[in-house]
Amino acid sequence: MTNDLHVAYFSYLGALPTPMAFNELYTAMQQGTVDGEENPTAMIWNNNIHEVQKYMTVSEHIWTSTGLCIAKAFLESLPADYQEAIREAGANATALQRDMITEQNESLLQNIKDYGVEVTELSDEAKADFQQKAKESVWVTAAELYGQDLLDLADSYNK
Repeated sequence: MTNDLHVAYFSYLGALPTPMAFNELYTAMQQGTVDGEENPTAMIWNNNIHEVQKYMTVSEHIWTSTGLCIAKAFLESLPADYQEAIREAGANATALQRDMITEQNESLLQNIKDYGVEVTELSDEAKADFQQKAKESVWVTAAELYGQDLLDLADSYNK
């Protein structure tokens, strides 16, 4: 992915990341231009990337979701009961999205395995090591860019 934080993280892990446009990935994998890719399970399955990769590691190093946003000024202009209803609906939608993504990942991962891709699922200890390496490297840069408070908030959802 053409994301400086992703590139820095994988470089820190010892990989040689090659950012490219997603629409070029299938052909690049097929021709051996790149050896691997990093994407959510749904992206791999829905774009047939599994057809051109032999191996997959489930690391769960990134949680990808869609943000639910509302303008603060607009929200605060509403009556208090509306504000509370919107906050509650947002919390419910967030929980539902997390459950739906988890279920979809499990289903699509099985499809990928059934296709013949050799899938390795990391242990909890290995996942913790990936998370620690992120905190040692790109979290410092991310905190400088986005603020430590935002990172702490994101991290609180992991617990």
